[in-house]
Parts: sequence; structure tokens; C-alpha cells
Amino acid sequence: MTLKIQTNESMAVKATFVKVTTKKKLKEEEFPSQYLKEQRRRPTLKELEAKVYLFPDSNVSMILDELLAKKVIDLPESKRPEEINKVGDPK
Repeated sequence: MTLKIQTNESMAVKATFVKVTTKKKLKEEEFPSQYLKEQRRRPTLKELEAKVYLFPDSNVSMILDELLAKKVIDLPESKRPEEINKVGDPK
């Protein structure tokens, strides 16, 4: 005859949370989240117009003239040379 002895032992278990990451989340963590948001979308026209530059708007034509004179920038050839003299004429 075999005796079965029941023992009442308590077991202490410490539960911890395990964070499971996927490849997508790992890529997002490599860069700051704000950097990714700015990289994905282009600025709107209103945002571009509202941007404040270090020089006043009145100096833009002078700056462009100086850059053209020093040959830092080049203007492309006109696609419609017959319309070069038409300024402010929508037709």
C-alpha cells in the first residue's frame, strides 16, 4: 500500500512585463519621432509663405542681381522667347 502525502507548499512568483518589439518599431526608435514626421511631409504653401528670413523682401531682387552678376546662379533659357516682353499680361 502506497501512501500519498499531500504537501501544501506555497510558491512565490514574481511577474514582470516583457516588451516585444518588431522590426518596424526598432526602425522608428533609431530616429527621434519628430524627425520622421518632418521627413514624411512637405511644408504647405502657407507655411512657406509665413517663413521669416534674415533679410527683408525688398532686398531679394538686389540679391538675385548680385548672384547673376557673379555667375553664382544661371537662369534657364526661355521656353517661349516670343513671350519674354509680356509682363503682367495673362493672355
